[in-house]
Amino acid sequence: MKPFRPITLAIALLLSVGFLELKAEPVAKTEKSSASEEKQATPKSSNPLELTSHSNGKTIPTTVGTLINVTLPGNVTTGYYWTVEDSEAIVQVGKADYVSQGLPGQMGAGGTYKFHFRVAKPGNSVLKMKYARNKGPAGNTFLINFQVAK
Repeated sequence: MKPFRPITLAIALLLSVGFLELKAEPVAKTEKSSASEEKQATPKSSNPLELTSHSNGKTIPTTVGTLINVTLPGNVTTGYYWTVEDSEAIVQVGKADYVSQGLPGQMGAGGTYKFHFRVAKPGNSVLKMKYARNKGPAGNTFLINFQVAK
């Protein structure tokens, strides 16, 4: 077997940038839950509520157990990333997925982040996200108000 040449490794690294994807990891339960917790964790609809940047600032009626996908533009090469403010009523499920929109090997191309949430409690709730560098001022914000019925 021939050893890799430095140029081969550099080319492989550049090509891998075009195939960058972060996949959500399933949340494993470690304890048996009660029947009421199982009922709450089960989504009422198999079709998640799909939100985008066009949904920013809107108020959306929904129910407990609804799954929500939020897809927002971003670019991992800029140092900016989306963060989610903690909410007891709207719970993030797994990690965000990132999909580059560039061609394989294209450096600096933007893409989309897809976040997954589950509605956990009834009442009025807010989902707030910030696109910023390391605790810096927000380059962009995303805010949705939910009116959650039981």
